[in-house]
Amino acid sequence: MADDAHQKAEDHYYAALDLVAEGEQERALAEYEQSLAADPVFTEAMHGMARTLQDLNRLDEAIVVAKRIAELDPRGGRRERGADAGGEAAVAREPQQRAARPPQQRQPG
Repeated sequence: MADDAHQKAEDHYYAALDLVAEGEQERALAEYEQSLAADPVFTEAMHGMARTLQDLNRLDEAIVVAKRIAELDPRGGRRERGADAGGEAAVAREPQQRAARPPQQRQPG
């Protein structure tokens, strides 16, 4: 059931992105609100909503949304699929991957 709610939230989120691209910020806000009604911790929708509110010069409302994002994600990074809660999975692997690569050979110059 939670997956259905998140899918509904994503559907509204992508509709909001399309509306923003079309210059329909007020309608986009309604889609962001519906997205967050379906999944209240969907930070990507919150980021979009805060940006849209900022674009509409509704700064007090944007600040409220930004504070909520900070509460949910104090490290400030957007979560990506496959990453842990701090988004560190890929970062932690990078030095290991770099160390595993063979050294590059210099070409005679």
